[in-house]
Amino acid sequence: MNKKQMRKDILAIRDSISKEDILKKSEIILNKVKATDIFKNSKNIMLFTSFGSEVYTHDFIIWCKREDKNIVLPYIDKSTDIMKISVFNSFDDMKAGYKGILEVKEECIQSFDEKKVELIITPCVCYDFNKYRIGYGKGFYDRFFFKNTECV
Repeated sequence: MNKKQMRKDILAIRDSISKEDILKKSEIILNKVKATDIFKNSKNIMLFTSFGSEVYTHDFIIWCKREDKNIVLPYIDKSTDIMKISVFNSFDDMKAGYKGILEVKEECIQSFDEKKVELIITPCVCYDFNKYRIGYGKGFYDRFFFKNTECV
């Protein structure tokens, strides 16, 4: 099965999960993240704002801020079509961006040194049998990781 077909099949299955189950499973997953040493010891964390049937991250982002973590979120630079990161302060500073995904409003973007990111938690469609991430097909994260190997 090729990546495109795998992506389509997995998304169809994932999209059939109820919102209630997504929230329950998200809490389990994110509690496991909270319990890891790498999370506990990281101050600067790159997260993502969930959409659709992804692991729900909005409450987790707020919880991280209360725990005094520096949270950075991705946004797509419209002039270059490249994913960059911005400091997250509040959901009031967010708007729907690429594919309707919440990202920091242009006027609220605060640059952050990518080399200072200690932990990256990314969205994905699934992982293949070799444990490689399969995303949504645009390569935004792949290019970001390639450019920032020291923080991956």
